[in-house]
This record gives sequence, C-alpha cells and structure tokens, in this order.
Amino acid sequence: MKPPLLRYPVRQTAFVVPDLESGIAHWVRVMGAGPFVVMRDFVGIDLTYRGEPSDTAVDYAFGQCGDIQVQLIAQPGPGRSIYRDMYAPGEGGFHHMCALVPLEDWDSQVAAFADAGYELAASLTTSAPVVYFDARADLGCFVELYGHTERSAGFFAELRTLHEGWDGVTDPVRARVPRNQEAS
Repeated sequence: MKPPLLRYPVRQTAFVVPDLESGIAHWVRVMGAGPFVVMRDFVGIDLTYRGEPSDTAVDYAFGQCGDIQVQLIAQPGPGRSIYRDMYAPGEGGFHHMCALVPLEDWDSQVAAFADAGYELAASLTTSAPVVYFDARADLGCFVELYGHTERSAGFFAELRTLHEGWDGVTDPVRARVPRNQEAS
C-alpha cells in the first residue's frame, strides 16, 4: 500500500459564502466559531489561476472552530477564480481543505499531487508559498498546500489563542492589520 499523498494534517476547512458578514454571523451563531479576522480585497503576490496571471480580489474571514481553522471566502466582484469554479455569484458551500507544509518538504509535497494527476488550479505568495490543487473528481473539493513558516504558523496560533480567550459574543469580527502597519 502506498503512503497518502498528503503527509501533513488538515488544519483548515474553507467555505465560499455569498456575503461575508452573513457568513460570519451564521458561523458564530451555529458553530461558535470566531472571532473572525477579516481581510478585504485580497489578491496576494503573483496570483495565478489555471496557469495565467490573475488579479481577482476576494474577501477572507479566518476564525477558529474548536481544533480547526475556518476560512470564509466571498468574491464580491467579477473575475475567474477557483471559487467561481465551484460556485456562481450568490451561491456557497464547502470549497477546500488546507495543510501547512514545511518548506523543506514543499517541492516534494507539491510534486506528489502533480504527479498523481491533480491539476494545479491556483498559486500565490502571502507570507509563504500557496498552491491549490483541483481534487474535486476524487474529494469533491480543492486541496490547499500552504508553506509552513514561522509567520504562517504564527497566524494559525494567533487565531487559536483568540478563540480560546473569546466569550463567543464580544467583537466577533476583527480587522487584520497588515504586517507593515502592526504596532511593534
């Protein structure tokens, strides 16, 4: 028996929502997720979609729900994207799962998915490299591999800490301060 392609734990599940505010309110009320850190008009560095450069902006909200991070995604404007590959405007649902991959194993982990026939659907850079493989035929969703760096792991830890100290009611939405504007 072959070892699994994904050698790292799933740390995040992601959902496309028609409207970010309504999506956040729903996840807070139903699942107790949060608080959510919001990033608007996000494109990332060197964003590609299906091998072509892209400038499609999306809105993200990240929160914690127990042991797993939840990402909510809204695409208010036009543009081709992996989110529109699954959901038309006004629609939503489960989209992808994400694993943090150590950079020393990055090339090997990415190659494992490509060699298995999964199409590289999107890529970008944030605080680390990010790729999305189209695994809908086998899993019904995309798989996101996110580079595990001190900064990316710190963001995951920050969300968990916020959730653990949160009363479930107060300030369910928080704005993300860009790194170059954070207080030192």
